[in-house]
Amino acid sequence: MAQARPTDPITAALESALTALAQTAHHGLRRLTTAGRTRLTDSAAALQRAGLHAEGTDTAANPDG
Repeated sequence: MAQARPTDPITAALESALTALAQTAHHGLRRLTTAGRTRLTDSAAALQRAGLHAEGTDTAANPDG
């Protein structure tokens, strides 16, 4: 059985953002739950902490539609 590699901060931030954005696309901004909006905000913050400032800003842009 192969051991899982530790996830670096950039990969973790990108995976988190991808999941949050996919859920947003599935539900739509108008029907996005509070938890979904929180995931978007948290993902944007993780992207910015990982040094991906523009991507973090784009992920957080206008989550209220």
